[in-house]
Amino acid sequence: MRNFLKSKMIAYTIFLLVVTLHTLSYCKYEALEEQALREQKAAFSDYFVGDDERLKLVWFSNEDNTISIALAISGLGDKPQELDRLRDNAKRFVFEKVCNSPALVDYLDQGNYISVDIRNDDSSSYGVNHITNVMMSANRCR
Repeated sequence: MRNFLKSKMIAYTIFLLVVTLHTLSYCKYEALEEQALREQKAAFSDYFVGDDERLKLVWFSNEDNTISIALAISGLGDKPQELDRLRDNAKRFVFEKVCNSPALVDYLDQGNYISVDIRNDDSSSYGVNHITNVMMSANRCR
């Protein structure tokens, strides 16, 4: 009986040790994943925004096979004039940025997508907030 209890205690201790180690390794993996996501976000911000004080990266996500970002433009006012021209310029900007980056073109060639949402940073609840969204796939850069 005593040996039976002793072996149960040892098994329980080993079980707790395995669960604890698994939890610790998962937490470390999750922290590394969050750090990698922060580094990706910083790289996209540097590339798309650069030194332009009118632009800022306000959203970043890398899930499944899609990188999604949102860029906010300031200085447009609540209701921008020439909205069609602004949309065309925003689309041209996204195409040039994505298609002129070998790393992003390679990412697209692997069957992935890049979604860029362009927003008005000056908009109130009654103004124009959404300017355009550009979804990039491999065939868009050819």
